Amino acid sequence: MELLICLVIVGILTAIAQPNYSSYVIRASRSEAISVLLYGANQQEQYYIDNYQFSNKLSELNIRKTTSTGLYIVTMALAKDKKTFTITAKRASTAQADQKCTSFSINDLGERKSTGSATKATCWSE
Repeated sequence: MELLICLVIVGILTAIAQPNYSSYVIRASRSEAISVLLYGANQQEQYYIDNYQFSNKLSELNIRKTTSTGLYIVTMALAKDKKTFTITAKRASTAQADQKCTSFSINDLGERKSTGSATKATCWSE
């Protein structure tokens, strides 16, 4: 009987902990994507100061094509005049299901955007 009570208690604790842990993992992956985008925008601004144009290569900015965990794919779009850019981090197909924030982007004006069911403020603040 005591063993059964212990198993019920462990089951209840697991039921409470699992959703919280999953939420934490998703927020951590979002933070990683946001960090890469902010770093990339900063590197673009530095490159512009040195060269009077933005770079069209992630490698010149010391940015990999995926985040360190591989959950997001990083791409960059540059205008033909090389005066404006947009860096995007889109969830990879192998990433844990995060339907609220599927991609993030930042441009040369510092405008932050996101796609998914959540608002921009929610995605960029978590």
